[in-house]
Amino acid sequence: LAQMGLAEERFTTALGWMNRVSQPPPEMNPGPWWLTRARLRIQLGDFEGGTADVERILDHPDWLAEDAFRDRLLQVLFDLQEADRDATALRLFRGIYQAIEAAGARRELLFWMAESREALGQHRQAATLYLRSAAHPAGTLGDPWSRTARFRAAKALAETPYTADAKRLFRRLLGTGSSQQDLAI
Repeated sequence: LAQMGLAEERFTTALGWMNRVSQPPPEMNPGPWWLTRARLRIQLGDFEGGTADVERILDHPDWLAEDAFRDRLLQVLFDLQEADRDATALRLFRGIYQAIEAAGARRELLFWMAESREALGQHRQAATLYLRSAAHPAGTLGDPWSRTARFRAAKALAETPYTADAKRLFRRLLGTGSSQQDLAI
């Protein structure tokens, strides 16, 4: 019945049916079931329930190894960010980061964690995470991801007492920096 509700875009009805059971039906793949319920719960305002479902997913690191599944899970965390639940999103991003080894995915997670830190007003910590993402071994300092992360780090630093560091980083991004040290702020 929940699948029918989803197919008809009757999300409240679908979630109502999913909430009637404590575990996925035996004939269903549990990872996608928990993920669907988490997303429905969060999109419909049940942030605690959705978070609990994501935490169940984090108990199964083998599910997170699959790129497509992990990408769908990240969408749920972006929904939390969109709902101003950045502290919760940050904690869940950290859980994913610890559960996976894929360098490219870890690089992205550092960036998304930085966004949550920034939304929480923790600009210095956000800048640190952005810079870690920029310098992550999965990329190079000249790639577009790195430039974006360094730009976001400079913006975050501009909100802290470290404005001189922000200026140096902005100059380096504009090609007016004077040394390699500008990259290592």
